[in-house]
Amino acid sequence: MDKHSNRKHFIIAGVLLILLGLLTGFIIPNTINPRVAMSAHVEAIMGGMLLLLVGGVVWEHVHFGERAAAVVKYLLFYSAYSNWFFLLLAALWGTSKLLPIAAHGFHGTGTQEMIVTAGFVSSALSIVVAFIALLASMKTKPRQP
Repeated sequence: MDKHSNRKHFIIAGVLLILLGLLTGFIIPNTINPRVAMSAHVEAIMGGMLLLLVGGVVWEHVHFGERAAAVVKYLLFYSAYSNWFFLLLAALWGTSKLLPIAAHGFHGTGTQEMIVTAGFVSSALSIVVAFIALLASMKTKPRQP
């Protein structure tokens, strides 16, 4: 897949995530923890902007093979969307294990806490791996076609 196609995927994914963030704003008062719902709203908008930035500016400077490009792209997509999704779940369920400030005084069931914790951890790991790969790729020379 060429850089132009990847760029378009980043733009579509970024705009869609911003839209989801805007729509999340409408349900903030109807959640168990509105403070975390507000975090989900803002996170989706910021995550969407991150995807727009990576796709629109950064991606043209990376030098990946086709498979590595796909892996990094989907790690970034997963991280941006899952961070929004698991914040929204935390707001709807009232989980607090990894959100001690924003979710002070709230508690989900053990299963809910475990699901949200696993989601946050996987999201954090995926974005760290993706950004390490982006940086490493920028230090290498472009691959010859």
